[in-house]
Amino acid sequence: MMAWREKLSYPQNLLRNVARQNCHAEFVFIVDVDIVTPPEMFEKLDAFLRTSAVQSCDKCAFVIPTYEIDEKAPLPSNVSDMLALVQAGRARPFHEKVFIHNQFSTNFSLWQANVGEWLDRSGRATESPVFISHDVTFEFFYEPFYVARDAYPAHDERFVGFGFNRNTQTYEMLVAGWKFKVLAPIFSIHWGMQTKKGRPRWRETQNQNNRKLFEDFKREITVKYKSDPLGMMKPKPKPAPLSWKRGKTAS
Repeated sequence: MMAWREKLSYPQNLLRNVARQNCHAEFVFIVDVDIVTPPEMFEKLDAFLRTSAVQSCDKCAFVIPTYEIDEKAPLPSNVSDMLALVQAGRARPFHEKVFIHNQFSTNFSLWQANVGEWLDRSGRATESPVFISHDVTFEFFYEPFYVARDAYPAHDERFVGFGFNRNTQTYEMLVAGWKFKVLAPIFSIHWGMQTKKGRPRWRETQNQNNRKLFEDFKREITVKYKSDPLGMMKPKPKPAPLSWKRGKTAS
């Protein structure tokens, strides 16, 4: 049934751009189709987007932390339920075991600590306002699910299939001067705990093909914005020369 994927790469970024062009709203939620949101999240998010903190920041992307949960676990309806699943080992940060860099910059430990302190102070798990937990320290390969004004850079359509299709877009946002801020106490969910064993070979083939395209992309972005905040264009250090004795480097 899925044999076509071995020969044809799915044009994810093209379709993301098409979806965006047909979303006639001030803010856009960048998310994958298999991500689930808790009840009433959007009402709370809508109220937050009307606050002065949002209205005064044109280049802010608001990250919604994403967890993957055990398929047999009940759908958490609030952040207390979510933290209980994490404590029980039935939930963990999205892609933590498959590719930790994917969501690492969200800093789930800090988010959980900030939410825990907030719960201790307020004692509320429901009917709570959305607030900014912390700012993101951006590292490359970051692929958060976020809400932002419909003014962010488009997804580059040369990247098809898996690999480098979303992290290149968030990287361009960083270079263009966007800031990423993690929201609380809202969150989103991916059903099922992912493992590397579940990844087919064709997916890595697509990833390697896109990795080659990234070399041109990063040069173009550096020139376009005249900025290289992560030092992507710095020459890589040369390895130390090997001595005649195998396995030792020259001193």
